[in-house]
Amino acid sequence: MWRRFLFRIFVLVLCGCAITFAIANRGLVDIAFSPLPIMIQIPLYSALFVAVIGGLVCGWVLCWFGQSSWRRQARRSRRMLKKLRPPSSDVFVLDPPNLDLPNLNPIETVPEGGLKDDQPRTETTQR
Repeated sequence: MWRRFLFRIFVLVLCGCAITFAIANRGLVDIAFSPLPIMIQIPLYSALFVAVIGGLVCGWVLCWFGQSSWRRQARRSRRMLKKLRPPSSDVFVLDPPNLDLPNLNPIETVPEGGLKDDQPRTETTQR
C-alpha cells in the first residue's frame, strides 16, 4: 500500500516538474532535416520530450535484443519440459524419470535402512 502511494506521489512530482519545464521553455526552435528541404518549428519542450522518449524507446529495444539469448534458453527449457511431461496434464508424476544423472545434491544421502557400522561412509551413498 505504501509503495503504491509513494509511486503516485513520485509520478505527481515528476509531472509537476515536466509541466514547469514546459512552461519555462515555450520558445520555438527550428528543426531541419539536413539533406531534405524539410524544416519545422516546434516548442523547445516538445523537442526535448520527443528526444527523451526516443532515447527510452531505443534503450528498451537494445535491452530487448540483448536479452534474446535468455529468452532463447527459456524457450528451449520449456520445450524440453514439455517433452518430459506426460501426455495428459491431469496425471501427476511423483517420481521423475530415471535419466542416469549424477547426484548433484551436496547433502549426503543415506540408504533407507541407514548405514551399518561396517559399511564405509562415502561422499554420496546411492539409494
